[in-house]
Order: sequence, then structure tokens, then C-alpha cells
Amino acid sequence: MTAATALAFPGTRILAGWWRHLAAHRPEAIWVAHLALHRVEALVEFARPCRPDRFSALVLQAVRLERAGAAASADDLLTCLDEGLHLGRPLLRQALRALTAEGLLAAHARGWSLTSLGEQAVEKGEYPRSVRERRGFHFVERRAADGTPTAPLHFLNLNGHSCVPLPAGEDWQFDPGALHESVNRPEEWKERYGFPQEVRAILGPGAAEAAPAWQQVIVDRPERLLTVMAPVSGEGGERLLGFAARQEGWVLQGAEPAFVVRQRWHELFPELSAAPAADVWRQAWLTWCQPRGLPAAEVEACAVELQGVRLGVRAPAKLIDRLRAARSDAVKGEAWVLVGEGPVRRAALLELAEAPAR
Repeated sequence: MTAATALAFPGTRILAGWWRHLAAHRPEAIWVAHLALHRVEALVEFARPCRPDRFSALVLQAVRLERAGAAASADDLLTCLDEGLHLGRPLLRQALRALTAEGLLAAHARGWSLTSLGEQAVEKGEYPRSVRERRGFHFVERRAADGTPTAPLHFLNLNGHSCVPLPAGEDWQFDPGALHESVNRPEEWKERYGFPQEVRAILGPGAAEAAPAWQQVIVDRPERLLTVMAPVSGEGGERLLGFAARQEGWVLQGAEPAFVVRQRWHELFPELSAAPAADVWRQAWLTWCQPRGLPAAEVEACAVELQGVRLGVRAPAKLIDRLRAARSDAVKGEAWVLVGEGPVRRAALLELAEAPAR
């Protein structure tokens, strides 16, 4: 994505409508952002919980019991199992080979014994099976207003929300190292950012001999997500909620967040850490007033201060009367301003109060 020239942001009345959905969460701040995303598809190896069928469970239990006995060879073990299960040696041998191939049994000179996975299958009734399949992952591309990258790629767990294709420039590229690094992160990091903990490895070109070459290709699709981000605090601790929106019709999908980041969300979105300076908010107020024909002296006399989601404006009584006569959204508590020049912009609700008389 080149500079923010192609990015459109919602107007004050759209933001007022979105606020009706967001207010219930009691956000501590509001950002509107066009997130540039890498949708990466890769072949992965992961562990899937598997329950042995009743027949396999019975054979595993029988092997466990007989191994505690005095069977001195594989033939002795087969004889003992057949006497207990009455299934016939050919069927038993076939079952034992299948369970060995599954990793639940280990073959040796004295026959078979349970592996750690086999013990787990008997004790807990399930075991993790190694599976390979292609999966999709989203990574955030952080860029400044001029389109230059500002931070390393970071995984983002989207809850099934769709994005729109992003026209990418020649400098758009994905480093597979970001995906491998995410797999090797600590469990605490994976839980915080929602990375699938069952994924054990990324099987890129040359890493999986048993898989067709086309399955090992890592595919990167540039995408864009219009989102409203809001940090909240409560019983669940500090969280960053991200709600998806559609630019066509400016519809906010406020029923559920597109993503939730628990604690330390500044690592994912470092640009949210730096609050705009006081003069930036004052300029936003002046810009909002400019097309409304308000007297410059009265506008300049206002004191402006950001307080969470609200931009408090202490204004002369005459200016408030003018806005009330014009039935301004600011008097109704529905006027919003946006500050910033890049793809991530801070939003604030204007809150008027009469300045003390001098």
C-alpha cells in the first residue's frame, strides 16, 4: 500500500453512529485504521486430538496387561493376546502393525509395548495425532503515512472476518521467518495473540518430502481491513478490541470484535502508544470550526483538552449559543474529530462546556 492518499475515513456522523455500538464496551480511546495485512497460506504440521476406536483401545489395554506378564517373545505375546481376545493371530498381527504405524506401539524383540502416546491413549482416552494441512495466517504490515514500513511483521488473529484485496506495490513482500518465529514463540505469547498453539512446524519448500511440491509453496495475499480499535479494561484485564467495518456504506460490524488482543497490545500496534500532542488536538478543533463560519476570536478563546475518548472544549457562552442555534452535532454530543495523517488515526468526541466568565 502506497501512501494514505487512497484511504478514506468516516465523517463525524458516521463515527457518531459507530459510537452507539462501541459505548457499551466503555473504551478508553478510539482509533480508526486501515490495516495492511499479509494473508499467508502455508503447509503446517499440527497436533489434533484423536480418540482410539473401541477395538484399538481394547488391543492397547491387552498389550499393556500382557507386557506386565512373562511373555518372552513376539510369538508368546501374540499367543497371550489371542487367548484373551479370541480374535485370531492374523487379525491381531494386523491390528498391532497398524497401532505401531500410528505411534501408539513400539515393536522390539519381545513383541510390542506401549509408547508414551499409547499410554496417554489408554489413560486419557485420546492422544495427539500429527496432521498436515494448509492453513491461513494474517500478519500486520505497519507502515507510515508515506508507505514505508515502521515495525516488524506481527501475527494477528482474525475471527473469521473477511478483508478486501489490497493493491500492493513492488516493495510488498513477506518474510517467511515471521511465520517460523511465531511457531517458536513461548506458549504465553501464543495465548496472548491467539496464535494456534497446536501448530508445531511450518513445512516450506524442501521441508516435507512426503507432501507434493505445490502444497509446500507459501502464498502471500495482500489484504486490507478497515477497523475501529478500542482499548478496554475490566474483569478480563486490559484488552484491545478491533471491530471490522466496510467502507461501502460505512457499516460497522459491531456484534463481535474481529480481533481481541489481551495485554501488551502495544507490541502489536506500537503506533497507538504515542498520544497526539496538545497542539494537534487544538488544530483539529480549529479545523472542525473553520467551515462552520464561527467567529475566529471566539474559536481561538477555547481551551482544548483530551480526556480519554472525549475532547473537552471550554468555549465562550456566545459560541455555544451560536452552535445551539445552528443545531450543531457538537451540542447534541455527536460531533467527532480525527487526527493523524497515516493509516491509523485517533478519534475523539467533542464535549462542549461553557468557559468560566472572566
